[in-house]
Amino acid sequence: MPATQYAQLESVTRQMYEKEVVQQYVDEALFLNEFVDKKPGKWVNQKGYEITSEFSPDSSHGYISAGGANPAGGSRSRAKMYVGYARYRKTLEYDNDSLDDLMNGNQDMQLDFATDVQRCTASGIREAEEACWGDGTGIKAVVGTGSTTTSIVLTTTPTTTPFTSKGAEFLYENVPYDWYTSAGVFTEGNIRASAVTKGTSPTLTPASTLSGSPAATDILVLAGSYNKVHRGMRYLYGNGSGLKQGLLMSSFNELKTPQLDLAGAPLQPSDVLRLRNRIRYRSGVKSGKGMMIVGSITQIEAYNRTGFNFLQLGVGQNWDGVVNKSTMGGVTPMELTTCDEDTLWFINGDDIGKIEKMPWGFIPTKQGQIWHQKSGSNGTGADAQYATMGMNINLYTKRPNSGGVIVRASVSGLSTSSNSRS
Repeated sequence: MPATQYAQLESVTRQMYEKEVVQQYVDEALFLNEFVDKKPGKWVNQKGYEITSEFSPDSSHGYISAGGANPAGGSRSRAKMYVGYARYRKTLEYDNDSLDDLMNGNQDMQLDFATDVQRCTASGIREAEEACWGDGTGIKAVVGTGSTTTSIVLTTTPTTTPFTSKGAEFLYENVPYDWYTSAGVFTEGNIRASAVTKGTSPTLTPASTLSGSPAATDILVLAGSYNKVHRGMRYLYGNGSGLKQGLLMSSFNELKTPQLDLAGAPLQPSDVLRLRNRIRYRSGVKSGKGMMIVGSITQIEAYNRTGFNFLQLGVGQNWDGVVNKSTMGGVTPMELTTCDEDTLWFINGDDIGKIEKMPWGFIPTKQGQIWHQKSGSNGTGADAQYATMGMNINLYTKRPNSGGVIVRASVSGLSTSSNSRS
């Protein structure tokens, strides 16, 4: 008789398996969890939040001769800024059998309902974290050169537009996106991604042929989300001529945030000192007690590399060869995977605030109902349920000249999101 082999045992052999459903994508949200969420959210109604600013002292000044006339009284320049909230939503949808299995914790299930909700929450918070570094338009990716009607090529070359260094890092398969020009002109909607290629040659493959070929600098946003996203640092700490919280920066110069554009040059410690002092000129020498420095892993690496030549090995010491800890002007930087690879942000923690009409969670009806029956094609409902999670929040700045940002620092030869996949 031949020896019993696996072919004879396969039908009675149980598959061994990892009990955890292993997550292969990043949903880390350090900035939101460790900074934003620790700020008390100010409740607002639909009218939003108002900030009254004073832009100049009173105009009554003058030195006089004996018996001379005193200067006339003067007024101060004041104006109001306004902040509304953004509405972020996420839907959980199950057929009734699957929802029952998840909620009852069936021993044959590798996932239970609580874990599934936790994963949905984490991905939602991650999405909000990514938006913290945008400008409120909702950009998820920026088009590069060479796109066609069947393939959208994305850029990883840093510019002053949010997320040009990220390529396809914030895009996912089966998610619908809208295509806009850089000027905000709608081109095509609900472009569902049948495939997303991340890395140094990022592309999105649309499920259906596009109406045209996207041009360089065009943008992709989540379907229906353009200009509905909470404001991020590119908006709050911008220094252009457009609106900032309802006021034109071209009319109120004090609203402009100090910036340092390296135009592709490598980051140096002197750049950190230069921007810090620009901020001090704008907000005062004694300012900056609540200053945070937040940057991409890329620029923290660039900064740490400048110290390699100063490493010394003492007798009896182990050779490490790498700068493991560093500070910038006495401040330990926060490393993130979500902000642009070319940026280093100087954020005054006392300046940034949060309004919160509704914190993150399930959104019930006024009757307290969370789960809803899906509609069916016969008008009698369907054997499935859905629930909505979300939050109504926004960020605001009280003194945008008390922070700053370094942009377009070189990423050459450094670790980036895109080349981490090489």
